[in-house]
Formats: sequence, C-alpha cells, structure tokens
Amino acid sequence: MTEYRALRAVTPLLQHQRSLRKLVALLESLIPNGEVWVAPTDVQLDDYNLTQPDIFWVVEGSACVAVDGKYFRGAPDLVIEIFSPGTVRHDKVNKFRLYEQFRVREYWMIDPLEAFVEVYRLEGRHFVLQGVYIAGETFTSRVLGDKVVDTGVMF
Repeated sequence: MTEYRALRAVTPLLQHQRSLRKLVALLESLIPNGEVWVAPTDVQLDDYNLTQPDIFWVVEGSACVAVDGKYFRGAPDLVIEIFSPGTVRHDKVNKFRLYEQFRVREYWMIDPLEAFVEVYRLEGRHFVLQGVYIAGETFTSRVLGDKVVDTGVMF
C-alpha cells in the first residue's frame, strides 16, 4: 500500500496573494502606458543576476525588454515586493541592493500583515526613502507620473 503524506504548502500566504491581486488592479488603473507583470516572471538584470519580483511595471520604451517571449532583460521601472514570512530580510537587504545597483526607478516594499508600504525612489545612483505609509494614507509616485496612490486599496 502506498503511503501519502500531506506536504507543507510553499505558496505565499493568502494575505500576500490578496495584496498582490489588489496592487495589480490599482497599478492597472494608474499606469500611463506599458504593462504590469507578476511573478513568476523572470527579470534578468545582467548575465549574473536573475530575480522574480512579485510585481513589476515596464514603461513603453523602457530599457527593460522582453526576450523571446520568455523573460525580461534590464531593470524594470517599478518593482514591488510583498513580504512573506521568511522573505523580509531578503527583500529589504539583498533585493534592495540589487534593484538599487541596476537602477530600478522606484521600489515599493509591502507588508500585508502590518499594512504598510515603504516607498524608495532612485536619486542619482541610490535609493532614497520617500516614506513609509500605513493603510489609508496616500503618497505620490514620481515614476507613475506623480499620480496619487491610495494605500487603503492595497490591504
């Protein structure tokens, strides 16, 4: 007789997925052009650095281009990472440095459980903290053409 064991799920928490879904809808209503993509879509930043952002936006005419209909090469204009238990340090340290190095124009880190977003924008060669916003607050996104983003719809 074959024995079956329940496997531990490796998919993100439901709140992560809920935030992802809401963010995509929000971005679709705000982007002036281009296209929004979600994981698992690869972004090859160079020959040695590959990532899968939770969400990213590629503006028309961006240096980030689709390759053979399989993945993107180059830095997206906006990258959003949604924290999951176990990914916070990676998102805040490793991915932060990587996205800064390759000059992603804006980086949002979302905590769906604590309901806040950290917004960083590229100034010169470095990210600058624009602000930390809790649910219900708004902020202006420079990369989205100075459109107002309502954090209340993210959580």
